[in-house]
Amino acid sequence: MCIALVYVFIMFASPSTGANILVISPTPVYSHQTAFFELWTELSLRGHNVTLITTNPMNDPKLRNLTEIDMKHTYDLMKGVTSIINHMTSIWNTYEYINTYMLAIFNEQISQPRFQELVEGRGNFNLVLVNSQHPQLLIFGKIYNCPTILFSSFYLYGYNHEAQGNPSHTIAHIGYARLISTVFYLRDWYSVTYELLPTRDRALNKYFNTSVTVRELLRDVDLVFLNTNPAIHGARAFGPTTIEIGYERKPTSIKLEKGLKQFLDNANDGFIYFSLGSNIKSKDITRSLLKTIIEAIKEIPYTFLYKYEGDYLDDKPDNVRLVKWAPQCQILRHPNIKLFVTQGGFQSMEEAIYSAVPMVVIPFFADQEHNGRLMESKGIAKVVNRKSLTKEELKGAIKEVLRNSSYRETIERLRQLARDVPMTGLEKAIWWTEYVIRHKGAKHLRNPVADLPLYQYYLLDVIGVLLSIVVVFVAIAYFITKMFFMMVVMRLRIQMDTVDKKYL
Repeated sequence: MCIALVYVFIMFASPSTGANILVISPTPVYSHQTAFFELWTELSLRGHNVTLITTNPMNDPKLRNLTEIDMKHTYDLMKGVTSIINHMTSIWNTYEYINTYMLAIFNEQISQPRFQELVEGRGNFNLVLVNSQHPQLLIFGKIYNCPTILFSSFYLYGYNHEAQGNPSHTIAHIGYARLISTVFYLRDWYSVTYELLPTRDRALNKYFNTSVTVRELLRDVDLVFLNTNPAIHGARAFGPTTIEIGYERKPTSIKLEKGLKQFLDNANDGFIYFSLGSNIKSKDITRSLLKTIIEAIKEIPYTFLYKYEGDYLDDKPDNVRLVKWAPQCQILRHPNIKLFVTQGGFQSMEEAIYSAVPMVVIPFFADQEHNGRLMESKGIAKVVNRKSLTKEELKGAIKEVLRNSSYRETIERLRQLARDVPMTGLEKAIWWTEYVIRHKGAKHLRNPVADLPLYQYYLLDVIGVLLSIVVVFVAIAYFITKMFFMMVVMRLRIQMDTVDKKYL
């Protein structure tokens, strides 16, 4: 036992031979970046030379092995996101919106000189990690002839799972939800097949002069890192190349501003934190929705900390303090917090769970509705519809979560389950990253199902053979039976003819 513990300690304490790692994380969304900061930091500290393409550089002088290529200027492309979402008439617009924005980001970043140096193959890398929102950038694995790892700060599209041989659907729901889930899956399949992948393939051909397709690149991926935890997000079937690395992030070293800390410390009856995340700007939501929120807050006898990006808010209630930005982890871990009103972003909900703070969710777009409903089904949140939201409905949801102790008890229990793991997600991610480096890939772990054509995956060939055998046996039985009856009939006729002749 002691020897085993020493071995495990050495495994994690001693880095493998330093490798050159290229990380491509170009999405200008704060939560997509911070979800993996600790992984890039730890890889650098373990002696690996990490080149990171990011929109949120850490600029930490202690990380001497980390080279950051700054793409934060592409945040300009995300301006006006809230206004666009305000005018979305259908959830189906989300797919088109995401694909359009991701392509615009890609087109802008790929033209940058530092990016072009990598496209031209100026460098030497042993491993390439790529954000799942930009699967066409897996082409860098071909450019540098090295293994690739796909990583996602939340869930994966079905086509990513299919490329790894994972079932592309989650556990089937019951009744009406089962039908809705199937419709969404089919819409996702259509969007990916006829909208997303063709545009990414054209981008590959344009910028990299290659006939390789995104599907081919995805099938060549060695591992996939998912920022999920089965205790939180639910269990589903994965092959050995899909690794769940969801873990509790350490709060940043940023301290609460003195005045803000004093404000929260003095909230003796507790406070409620209201934030719609980094993409949705409260200052840009519709006037009617903002009015509903403010009127509801006025009538709730609690102090509110409201993340509001504007310089001024009309009719600001006396029980509200506005902040344009705040360190969310530190706020959620403050002892006086009672409730978190959130848009349902993936990382926000994780932080709330690890801080054991129940939620009221106002979803806006993308995965937020799904996240909110999942948390509501677990008994740790209440979801409201922003399009039909009324003052009374929002007040009722907030009061329900505040007054019903089961929400806080359930989320505390969920936090304990999420934390009770044999190794942290960070340790798991480090181990598997270095595993791929040591063995120059992980193709030996690939699920053979991933390479089966659909007719074999669904056993149509086997079913066809079995049906053919059944048909042959039925046909033989039919003809034998038919011949038997014909012989019986013929014999009876002969006997009848004999009898007739006898009496004539």
